[in-house]
Amino acid sequence: MAMVIKTAIEILPLSAEAVQRLDKLKGIKDEDIDTSDMPELTDEQLARMEPARFFEGKAVHA
Repeated sequence: MAMVIKTAIEILPLSAEAVQRLDKLKGIKDEDIDTSDMPELTDEQLARMEPARFFEGKAVHA
């Protein structure tokens, strides 16, 4: 049996409204996103970061 690999967006059912909202977000450039209300991470916080254990961006179904 062949292995099938899908991203989370392909697995989760999305409403028509959600698809429209995501399509709108796709058009926004990174430099146009206001992140001024988000504190920057400290070097200590960055050093303690680990990859997510349960989600690697793709779901694999055999």
